[in-house]
Amino acid sequence: KPCPSLANCTNTQGSYQCKCPRGQTHNSKDCVDIDECKEYLFTCKKTFVCENEIGGYKCVCLEGYKRNGDKCDDINECLKEVCVKEHKCDNLPGSYRCKCAEGW
Repeated sequence: KPCPSLANCTNTQGSYQCKCPRGQTHNSKDCVDIDECKEYLFTCKKTFVCENEIGGYKCVCLEGYKRNGDKCDDINECLKEVCVKEHKCDNLPGSYRCKCAEGW
């Protein structure tokens, strides 16, 4: 068989052409995944990060953010009482900070 197992083989005049599935390319032996994230072939918005998948990619929210439709919203970690009682929680973009309460 002249083409890799996942490739579509098309007869051409006096030859043939191998075409791998979308999101893949063929090396000399097989169809291999294109890492769109490494190759900068993705279109994720600012608060998203690219995550490679076989045959494509997906945009996921950065740590400290949650998806809300086509955007990522900051998670307010302070609502979960992440700091000990003597500390004050400051919510930051994508994170939080615990500070000593006044008088401590």
